[in-house]
Amino acid sequence: MFTTYDPRQGKDKKKETVDITDGPKEEGSQDRYNWLKIVGQGTFGVVYKAQDKMTEKMVGIKKVFQDPNYRNREFQIVKELNHPNNIKVYNYFFTKGDEKPDENY
Repeated sequence: MFTTYDPRQGKDKKKETVDITDGPKEEGSQDRYNWLKIVGQGTFGVVYKAQDKMTEKMVGIKKVFQDPNYRNREFQIVKELNHPNNIKVYNYFFTKGDEKPDENY
């Protein structure tokens, strides 16, 4: 648990308490989504627009190669963030490569 303070709200406003244990969960698989189109490509991954078949919500999925020699610090940080100016990670999953089954994404 941690408490946030927004200086724009003044001293009389209540502080927001956030429970960080309610973070994203590793659940689901790529079969849970209708993959619609590629939204963007970069050095470290590809971002897809998809629709969750269970909730019918539109989601963004970033597919990133998981190099076993390095830790994915970006993912670890984004997973823990809970702020209105940042994206929220609802869940995540790992998949094998299409061409090389020994690669993880």
